[in-house]
Amino acid sequence: MSEPSLRTADAAPAGLRSRIAALASAGDCSLPDLLEALRQTLDEASEPSARRLRLFLRHLLFLLDSGDELYADCVLRTDPRGRPVLIAHRVAREAEEGLMKTLVRLAPWPLAQESPALAQGAFAVHSQEACIVVHRGPVRIERALQELGAPLAPHALEPGELDAFYAWRRAQQQAARPQRDGVRPSWFAAACEDRERVAQACAQAFEFEPEDGERIRRGRPLPDLGRASHPLLGAALHVLPRLQRPADSRSVLDALTGQLQQVAAAGYDALLLGVVDRQSADLYYVEGDDGALQPYLNNHGYWSSGECGVDPALGAVDDYIALSRAAAAGGIALIQDSVLGTLGYPPQLPRLAAAGSRCTPLALALADAPAPLDGPGVFLSGLESCDAIPSPDGLALAQYVEAATRTHLGEYYQLPRPNLFDPEVRAQVLARARWQIRAAGVSAFRIDMAKHLGLGPLRASLDALREAARDAGAGPFFAVLEYWSLHYRELRFALSAVGPSVQGLYLYDFPLAQALQQALLADGDWSQSLPAIAEQRDRWQVPACCLVPIVIDHDPSFRPIYNGSAHTRDIVVAGLALALAMSANGPSVYCGYDDRRAAPADLDRYFDYSEQHARKAMAGPLCRDPDGPGPVFAELLAVVKRHRLLADWDGATLEFAGDRDRLRILRRLDDGTQPRTACFCVARDGSAAQAGGDGETLLFASGQGPSVAVFLR
Repeated sequence: MSEPSLRTADAAPAGLRSRIAALASAGDCSLPDLLEALRQTLDEASEPSARRLRLFLRHLLFLLDSGDELYADCVLRTDPRGRPVLIAHRVAREAEEGLMKTLVRLAPWPLAQESPALAQGAFAVHSQEACIVVHRGPVRIERALQELGAPLAPHALEPGELDAFYAWRRAQQQAARPQRDGVRPSWFAAACEDRERVAQACAQAFEFEPEDGERIRRGRPLPDLGRASHPLLGAALHVLPRLQRPADSRSVLDALTGQLQQVAAAGYDALLLGVVDRQSADLYYVEGDDGALQPYLNNHGYWSSGECGVDPALGAVDDYIALSRAAAAGGIALIQDSVLGTLGYPPQLPRLAAAGSRCTPLALALADAPAPLDGPGVFLSGLESCDAIPSPDGLALAQYVEAATRTHLGEYYQLPRPNLFDPEVRAQVLARARWQIRAAGVSAFRIDMAKHLGLGPLRASLDALREAARDAGAGPFFAVLEYWSLHYRELRFALSAVGPSVQGLYLYDFPLAQALQQALLADGDWSQSLPAIAEQRDRWQVPACCLVPIVIDHDPSFRPIYNGSAHTRDIVVAGLALALAMSANGPSVYCGYDDRRAAPADLDRYFDYSEQHARKAMAGPLCRDPDGPGPVFAELLAVVKRHRLLADWDGATLEFAGDRDRLRILRRLDDGTQPRTACFCVARDGSAAQAGGDGETLLFASGQGPSVAVFLR
């Protein structure tokens, strides 16, 4: 039987708004709590003007109370502006419709008008000062669309397993849900201390105006930052090993070892190796608003089980050790990607656990020991979803402290958060990285999702890794932190957030990446946006020596660009050249940057397509496409190294000249003998090589539109 769609726009009575707000402020609302609040509102909505609201609530209560319930939950989320949204889920087997899902979002603010994407495809909407958006549809299993390189063939969920699927979902919900007895969790006091650390870091990081509500206006300089504290990092090739599909019978790690010479020949000084930890699951189903169960293949390796050693899909322990040693012998730095702040999703059915894993639907495996989801003090619970600090300009200090604290303690993709405030739990989490240091001599790390570790745990973890590398006699310790933000204000905060010592700690330059993609893919004016990048770095006191540029990543905002055309090849080369022109370190380059299959055929769709579908299985870390950007970029890197265009820049001043069609970026070089000036030029057409100035020698030229040239005087 088809159900009519409902849409009302009555003025919401004070009872509805106040009850939604009260449930949101309580922080832990169950579905029965929500149903009771809706019934009370219905009983009180007796005025004739509230007739449509009464009809809406009666129908909603029917949907949330009919059929044989398999699963139900109510959680609190926040929107990007920090406003509360209650989300109720219910799955029930109904007499005529079969297995149906009803999802309801409730907000004490006009959600449907201000966040229309959340109301798209809604079954029913009530909107005014308070808002209720209902989605509804049959539960159904979609087909996996992602690619996997490593030799894995996870068996998809079957329709006959849906009852068991939701039974385990209910058990996981009960295990992970915080107790409702009013007793604060064991880590609450440590989290309060973390708020004080955030406040202290803000006081060190920012200048603010006491007479203007303590609004943050600019950054404070950190002393003694330069090449002594942050040595030059060359270009790094970022490889996700689970996307690698060797042509022969060798393991993924063994095949990578055999391709290190090709990586070096392509101009890279480092291999940024994606996570190699053992995994909790190879397949995970995300529940859509309308009942779709969308499968996601673990082609990235970020769902760590917590166990030590090496993901068996990638090879054996000896393969990993051999790769590390071969990289060192070949002069290639091995930077190991590491996830500390989260663990992987528990398997949704026992059979969906990764091969050889100790994980179950109700327990992960910290340092090879069972870690139940409801283990006292093992995992953080009841966290808000918070990934952004609002208002890049003029935010009051107190508001910034609150937002930054929520971000560092926030939930992320609903992944389990180990309680790193507890020294014992933290030691268990760090056991994986310590093993890599001790067994394989690794001394450099990428710290995934650093913005979602509490400041205390972040500092303690970095200190522990630094000490472990020193005790093992490994190479000099350094780490690149994925502190995701498009604003240098947050990157300046991060430099103080990491603790007293920032030596050897680098941050990805995501603000530059966004500016480059806007200029090259959205017809932005680079003569405006790139000088603004330099101005913002100076305003917020974020030195270039601390930043690692990036143009293409495997994360949602920076997807592969090259699709086989000469134009997209030229865009990639121009982006990488501009990253070099604006930076003191070499770029981190995603291994799919030269894969013509990964990007959309139509660049007008570039900002719409899913990064999940842009990850393509590859026979090796480099495509070696003769028409792709790889060979051109290798030539550019050779020029940069030969003439020390990165090594001899003082990191202080960039000069810009040009317009939206052609731009010259000049940087002064000083090797202690004779000062020189390097010029990177980009043009929308093929004219960059003709844009040299008096006395300038052309070192490199490429592209027909956009085009790139490098000059030296």
